[in-house]
Order: sequence, then C-alpha cells, then structure tokens
Amino acid sequence: MRSGALLLLLALVLSFPAKAGEAVILQLKWKHQFQFAGYYMALEKGYYQSAGLDVAIREADGDINPITEVLTGRAQYAVAGPELAMVRAQGQPVVALAAIIQHSPLILLTRSNIASVQDLEGKRVMLMPYETELFAYLKREGLTSAQIQALPHSFNYEDLIHDKTDAISGYSTDEPYDLKAMKFPFNQFSPRSAGIDFYGDTLFTSDDYLRDHAAQVAAFREASLKGWRYAVDHPEEAATLIRAKYSQRHSKAHLLNEAAEIVHLMYPDLVEIGHMSPGRWRHIADIYAEVGLIPAGSSIDGLIYDAHEAIIPRWISRTLVAGLLLLLILSYAAFRFHRINRRLATTLEERDQAMARLAVSEERFRTLLDKAPVAVMAWSEGYLVREWNHAAEYTFGWTREEILGRNFMELMVRPEDRRQVDLDIRATLRSQDDSRRRSHINLTKDGREILCSWSNTDCHDAQGGPLGTISIAQDVTAQTRMADALRESERRYRTLLEIAPFPVMVTRIADGGVIFCNHRASERLGLRSDNLEGLYAPKFWEKPEQRQEMIARLVERGFVFDYEVQLHTLKGVTFWAHLSAILIAKPDGASEAFVSFNDITERKNAELALHQSNMNLQMRLVEIQELQQQLQEQAVRDSLTGLYNRRYLAETLDRELARARRQGHPLSLLLIDLDHFKELNDNHGHRAGDAVLKAVAELLRMDIRSADLACRYGGEEFLIVLPGMGLDKAEEKAESWRQSIEGHLFKVREETLRITASFGVAVYPEHGRDPDQLIHAADTALYEAKRQGRNRVICAGSAILA
Repeated sequence: MRSGALLLLLALVLSFPAKAGEAVILQLKWKHQFQFAGYYMALEKGYYQSAGLDVAIREADGDINPITEVLTGRAQYAVAGPELAMVRAQGQPVVALAAIIQHSPLILLTRSNIASVQDLEGKRVMLMPYETELFAYLKREGLTSAQIQALPHSFNYEDLIHDKTDAISGYSTDEPYDLKAMKFPFNQFSPRSAGIDFYGDTLFTSDDYLRDHAAQVAAFREASLKGWRYAVDHPEEAATLIRAKYSQRHSKAHLLNEAAEIVHLMYPDLVEIGHMSPGRWRHIADIYAEVGLIPAGSSIDGLIYDAHEAIIPRWISRTLVAGLLLLLILSYAAFRFHRINRRLATTLEERDQAMARLAVSEERFRTLLDKAPVAVMAWSEGYLVREWNHAAEYTFGWTREEILGRNFMELMVRPEDRRQVDLDIRATLRSQDDSRRRSHINLTKDGREILCSWSNTDCHDAQGGPLGTISIAQDVTAQTRMADALRESERRYRTLLEIAPFPVMVTRIADGGVIFCNHRASERLGLRSDNLEGLYAPKFWEKPEQRQEMIARLVERGFVFDYEVQLHTLKGVTFWAHLSAILIAKPDGASEAFVSFNDITERKNAELALHQSNMNLQMRLVEIQELQQQLQEQAVRDSLTGLYNRRYLAETLDRELARARRQGHPLSLLLIDLDHFKELNDNHGHRAGDAVLKAVAELLRMDIRSADLACRYGGEEFLIVLPGMGLDKAEEKAESWRQSIEGHLFKVREETLRITASFGVAVYPEHGRDPDQLIHAADTALYEAKRQGRNRVICAGSAILA
C-alpha cells in the first residue's frame, strides 16, 4: 500500500513549482542586518527547502550593484529600491516581485548646522550612484548635482561626526540609532517631505529568469514572504539568529530598534507584506521623469510581477488519475515482465537488480513528495494516514513517523466538527469536482487551531477499485484573519467618520461623484446623507477651477493639506472652508478622494478685519519711527552745521578709544579753531558767521571717511576723531583741510569772505589714554598754533612746544 500511495502522488509532485535542491543566489543590497531578516528566517525555518530551493544569501559592499548582479546572471534574485522603476524605464529587463518595505527609509543625515536641504548648496555630500530617490529629492528642492560637492560614499557615518562630510545618505532604521547613542547632534531629511514617497526594499529578478523559471520564482517569492511574516512576528528570534549566524556588527538592542523602525515602515497590520500598487510604481516613474532622470511618459510595462494566490488547479486531480492509470499500466507490464522472467528462469541477480531499481524509483518519488510546497497526505478507509510530506509536518506539527497509520480525523479535527467534516469529504468525493475546496478548523500537535483549505481526490485502479484518497491542505489562517481585520477596520473607520466632529466626504476622482457624506457634511451643505444619487462635488465649489487645481495636486502627491477655498451650500449660501484631502488609490484605477473640511468663515472675516487694523497700525508705526529718528538726530546733531554735537562726542570717544585699545590701533584727534572769527561776526554780522560755520562744516564733511567722527566742539571750534590713523597721516589730513579752508571763498549775501583756521593734533596713545588727556593735548597744540601766528597745524609733543 505504501509503494502504491507513493506512485499515486507522482503526478501531483511533478506539478510543484521548484525542483529539489535547486541552487539560487539572493544578492542583498547591503551587509547582514535586520533589514533582510525575512530571508534569513525563510532559510532557517526551511521555507526555501520546502519550496525545493537551495538558497545562498550573499551580502553586499560598496562596489556591488544588486541590479547589475541579476542582469549579468551572477545572482538570480536580489534586493533593490525604487530605482527599479527608473531602470525598467531605461529598457533594463528587471521585474519587481514584492515590495517588502512600503515606505522607503532612505534619508539624508546632516550636521546640525544644516537647517534645510537648500543649505547643502556647495557643501560636501556622500551619495551612492543608485540612490536616485535622493537625487530626485535634491532636484525637487532646487539643487542639481553640480551644486553640491559629491564625495565617494565611505559607508561610515562617523565621517559626519569628524567633519569629513556635511551630509551622508543613510537609513532611518539604522544610523540614527548610533548617532543618538553617541549624543551627536544631527538633522535628518526625508524625501517624503517633498512628496517623494517611494517603496523601500523590493525583491526582484529578471525577465529572462522569470520566463525560464516561472514556477521557481513563484515558490521563492512565497517562501520569502512567509519568512518575512515570521520575522515580523518574532523579532527577538530573528535578531538572535542574525548575531549567531550572519553578523555581530550590530548589538541585539540595535537590531531590535531596527526591527521596530522597519515594521513601522512596512505597516504589516494594514498592508499585506509584498503588496505592490501599479499606480504607485507609475507615480515613482513620473517623479523620476519630473526631475529629468528619465523621459516623460516612459513605459514601465512588465516591471510588476503578477502574483496570483496559489491555488490547486483543477487539472491536478485529473493528472493524478492519468498518472495512476499510467502507473497501473506500468505495474501490469512489470508484472507480465516478471512472469516472463520467471518462465525464462531469470537469475536471482537479475531479480535483485529489478528490486533495487524499484527502490530507487520509490525514493525518487518520496523526494519529490517531500519537496512539495503544500501539505499533502494520502489516507485510506478509516482516515488512516498512509503518506505525509514535509510541508504537512511543518503545517500540523506531527512528523511522518508519528502520524503514519493513525486516524487523522481524531488528531486534527475538533470533536464537535468531525461529523460535518466527514459529510463534506464524502460530498466532495461524490461530486467528482476536483476544484471544490472546503475550509475547516484543524488542530496542530501543539494544540493550536488553524484554518485550512482542503481539496480531496479519490484514486482508483484500472478496474475502478479504491486505492486511497489524496488530500491537499493550505493554511489560510493569516489570510482569513487579515480579511476579518479589514472588514472590522472598515466598519470601525466608517463609524469614526460618521461621528467625526467635522465634515467628511468621499468623492470619485474621475467625475467628482459623491460616494459618502457624514452627518456634519450633510448639515453644512444642506444635503441628505441617505440620498447622494446625482450629487457631484464640483457643484459645491464657488470656483470650480480651484477644485481642478486641488485634484491635480492630490493625484500628483497623494495628499493636500490646509487648502483654503470658498464653497457653497445646495441653496447657494457661500462660506469659507479649510480643506484637506487624501488620495485613496484603487486597483481598478477608480481612485477616490477622502476630503475633510471646516467652516472658517468667521475666522476669515476676523482675519480681514485684523489685516486692516494691522495696516493702519503699520502706518502709525512708520510715522512714529520717522519721528523717533528725527528726535534722535536732533539729540546728537548740531542744529546749525548738521555735525555731531559735544554730547554725542562724549558718548562716542570713550567707545572708540576702547576699540583702539583692544585692537592695538592708533586714534588721532584734530581740534580746529577759525581764526579771527569774532571780528568776522562783529564786522559782518552773526548771519554771516553762521553761513561761514555751515560752509566750513560742509568742507570737513565732504572729506572724511565713514568711520571718522566730525563734531562742532564750540562756537567756532570743530573736533574730528580719526580712528586707526597715526600722527603722520593725521597731520597730512589736517594740512589738507587747512589749505581747503584758506583757499575757499565764502559768499555771504553780496560779499566774498576769506578765513583761515588753526589746527591742534594729538594721537592715542602717545599723547593721552583717555578722552580728557587726548583733548587736552590737542587743545595745547591748538593754543601753540594760535601763539605762533595762526593758520597752521601743530602736533602735540612736537619740538616746537619744547
């Protein structure tokens, strides 16, 4: 019976997708870490082995491009990023099998002095050539490759700490953990802030390999996703395995932090692991086109692997029956051959050789059976198990030795369900419909309850006699739970939307038709939420072109936040609204917009009133500032000449001397007195004197530096402070002014007057170290100039004073 059951399973196992022990290479995109935990667990837990694959996982370094490895045949599978869309658009035959990480963790890490992406202009940046997502991010932020100093990537984040670079690419799941542990201040920038929301790690292969090994690719993909599901549910076990067998580069705490960050980006509770959206891949390609990396409208047809749920085809049972007939014929031929051999007195050695060949054949069948990727068992009357493959051991927990010859109904079916399961099996077998599948709760060896989908096929000999039944099972517990969770989630979210304290609508992108409208939205727009037939969103917009603009941005980015628009009710009452929307992509392309808004009419009116008040206040502030400036000028300026007055000199000279003392620079001071000015006043009047004072002030003002300070010191006295100027230069400057005053013709009414001036010069620190000492030295020199006959320049401390 055992040999017969094995023969009956030959046709079944020949249809399984991978050959026994088929060697393939999986090329990672980086070194061993939790980023690839799912593949390690698929190997460790025997998922690849169950799929008939001998998988070698190869880590990468900075010189290996996973895409090149697959296209050149050095690896059959690899892990890459969203650049697969760009490469496919450029004509490279890559095929994305599963998007493991739904949101890319790729970021730019910068020193803390980089406050924005634009601050990277002219700065040192380490990027990998295939990190096209970041190049697109920089370009969208207004930076081209020519505007940064591109450095070869060192793969060492400590280069950021040691100021060897200003920015370096990294993963939000990895490097930030170490930088925080080292208490190093840094900033991180994500492309998602610019609307570039790409897939992260994606499993892929090539067109040629998929075409030649379609079944193997399907098996490899399913085993990998199963490994990822296990890794997500058992991060501690995965982290321990990585450190034990792959790499101790990271601590266990680091690996667990990486696990938490990766799970956050995978959304395994909301999105099936490996899920890919054609619309999102198209969006990724469009962004590459937007920044000039590929031509606009480039085709990415063939990029996305068409992964249908693995089911047991109808033809398997028919194949089994055909195989059974073939095997019965072969058995009959072998029997006839054996009788002929007996009649011909075949030697015992020949008989033994035939038996040995039969044993080899039987072992070959067993190998094929054990490599089948689904649970398979053969049983006979009384539900007694006759064959049990490796996948059945994994699914239900019992080894082949433990279950052969035992009643699987008693072991694997709950007592209360046994009658119904028996009826279902009999009904399936009577119907002769090999495609009919039934789902039942089954028990595992460790007492767990799992939901399995079963198909059953009876096998008969050539005379129609029963040989046994073959049953194939798939564990659909996770899929069923996910479907239940999705339905519950939809119910919960619909309830939340209905009781939301703000208006919410869901509309079709294509024609603007209203699909859902909660109570708040119905009240504000004057609708009936139970009768939305014939309602279209554009009719509620005061300016329909604003909605077209909003929809364009929504389709491009996937979201729109804080959009201020004018809407109106069904009766035409206009109001201001603060609107946000999120794109809900659908597989059939019938995308929808989730829209929420708030009535901000009162706030808008208040803003307009406030704006007007602010404008009025701004005008008053300008008037006050101008008045303050005039008052400040009057406080420090001489009203007649416009030069600074003695009050300002007293405030400023101390400050300038302190600066000269700090910087070790000289500071010169000139004291000027107009000669015989009293006689000019007596002879020509005070108006003439005032006119001369103003003219002399203008002569001085026209020939001073911006750092110099010219003051009216007394009636006909002027004082000039020359920071940074030594005695020789100051004496030359004084002589130049003396000559200018002496040669100037002062026109006063109908008269032309001449006047001369005497100069006293002193310099810090030779002639004084504080204002009083310096002014006294200059005044003494001025007195000497007067004594010597006026109209001359005398320096303090010169020989003539001796």
